[in-house]
Amino acid sequence: REWGFSAIVLGCGAWDDRKMGVIGEDEGVGKGVIYQNPFIYWFNHHEEKSYDGERYDIQDGALVVGGGLASIDVVKAINLELAAAKLRERGIECDVCAMEHKGLAKTLDAHGLTMDDLGLQGCTLVYRRSASEMPVAQYKPGADEESRKKTEAVREKLMGLTQTKYLNKFSPNTLPKEVVFDDDGNVCGLRVIKTRTEGRKVIELEGTEHVLETTQIYSSIGSVPRPIPGLPMRGDFYEY
Repeated sequence: REWGFSAIVLGCGAWDDRKMGVIGEDEGVGKGVIYQNPFIYWFNHHEEKSYDGERYDIQDGALVVGGGLASIDVVKAINLELAAAKLRERGIECDVCAMEHKGLAKTLDAHGLTMDDLGLQGCTLVYRRSASEMPVAQYKPGADEESRKKTEAVREKLMGLTQTKYLNKFSPNTLPKEVVFDDDGNVCGLRVIKTRTEGRKVIELEGTEHVLETTQIYSSIGSVPRPIPGLPMRGDFYEY
């Protein structure tokens, strides 16, 4: 205060994961429910000799609950790691970073292989809205109807390119409701319901509830800052 600054900029990042808010989420942590931030940190560092953090055994057929750019990163990481492991089993040396730049589809094609050949189905991105509503491209300030439609087309194109390049599946208008467990307490599925949207409202469609079978659910719906003693909070965020 004596130095006379007019403001403090909080540049500490958002290190905590926003929860999905579904039944059984907390009970599933460590038993098949995985959060994006520690997972992506592992993906970026696990090949370093000095890495001593948590490790992940990626399972085929995983579900990624998201819709934003971060969830696309999670989808890419899962399918790249799954395919790299299978290629190495065949004696094919591969660099995941190079695979990411080239794309998984082109990498496999160069070896005359497909995901089916590797015995993989890959992961599925689950989003409660449509591809045109994904928060991967923002409307311009004051955008008119034509401009908004162009932005929505960009969103759909990005999702299509991601599927083509990294071979993931996409389940739009699918709202997670409950984590399903097997008799041993491990994740065996995700109960979901189909939706339609009216503006900002997500409307659940009666009679469409069903279970998507999976052994891993990756939560990638956003990040929030960690509380700092002395800083007031409004919900999950600093009050500023």
